[in-house]
Amino acid sequence: MGSPTKYEAESGLRWNRVVPAFNLLRNAGYEAQQPQADGRLARSLYVNALVYLLDALPPDLSTEETSMLEHHIPESVKASLAPYPQPPQYLPDGNNKYNSHPRSYLHRLLASTIVQIFILLRILLPYAKLLLRQIYAYERTHRITERILTTTLDTADGLGKGSINIGVAVCKLNEGRR
Repeated sequence: MGSPTKYEAESGLRWNRVVPAFNLLRNAGYEAQQPQADGRLARSLYVNALVYLLDALPPDLSTEETSMLEHHIPESVKASLAPYPQPPQYLPDGNNKYNSHPRSYLHRLLASTIVQIFILLRILLPYAKLLLRQIYAYERTHRITERILTTTLDTADGLGKGSINIGVAVCKLNEGRR
C-alpha cells in the first residue's frame, strides 16, 4: 500500500499537485497586494497555480464536471485547443507504426557509426581512466612536470642572459670605432 497521507483519497484528486497550487495562489495574492507589485510575477504565479490545479483533476470526471470546466475555459484558450489535422506521415497505420520514408543508406550508415563510436567509447573509457590514474601517480612520484618546467625556465633565463651579453658585446664594438 501507499504511504499514509493527511489528505483524503476518495475524491481522486492528486493532492501532491493541489497543495503546491494553493501555495502558488497564496504567493500570487501576496504579490498583488504589495505597493510595488510585479504584475508579471503575480500573473505567472496565478497561471502556474491553475496548471497545477488542472493537473490535479481526477481522471474519472463526470460529464457534468467536464462540461462545467469546458464552459469556464476562456475563449482564447478554446480557440487554441481546436484540433488540427495531423500530417499523413504521423498518422498510425494498421500495425500501430508511423508511416515514414525508408531511411537512406547514408542515414543508416551515419546512425550505425554513431552507435559504434559510443559503444567503443563505453569500452575504452575505463581503460582511459586507468591510464590517466597511472600517469597521475607516476607524475606525483617522479615530478616530471616540475622538472620540465624548471628546465624550461632555466633555459629561458640562460637565453636571456646570453642575449644580454651579446647585446653588450655589440655595443662595445661600436664604442671602439670612431
